[in-house]
Amino acid sequence: MGLISSALEHAVPEQMFVNDENPGEAISAVKSLQKANAQGQRIYHLTPANQAMTLPAIHQNSLVMQEIRAALNAGKEVITHTDPVSVPGWSGAGYILFDPETGDGAFKIGGGQNGGIISIDELIGILRGFLLV
Repeated sequence: MGLISSALEHAVPEQMFVNDENPGEAISAVKSLQKANAQGQRIYHLTPANQAMTLPAIHQNSLVMQEIRAALNAGKEVITHTDPVSVPGWSGAGYILFDPETGDGAFKIGGGQNGGIISIDELIGILRGFLLV
């Protein structure tokens, strides 16, 4: 369910707002991982047991790294990519924090946002298309 929900967080805004007149791209945790994989980045499955070996390979901003470390220290596991990826108006990480015991998880994008994001410039351009001037 989490993978589908995360994919919808970028797919729905793209389907609603992006077209030939209003180009753009939205982001979600799943799309960030897809973009990183397409760029040849490694995707890591971090656990409390392997964090000493895997954390040095992750090069994300300090807030993302802090959240990843906190999750690992709480016994959770993390799936993320090595370096930031970009879409217009955003650059950062996509990552999944989950409890291996229950399967509960959070699909996150860097900066503390849950869910998808589209840049304000793209949104303004899109809204102009709906307004009568």
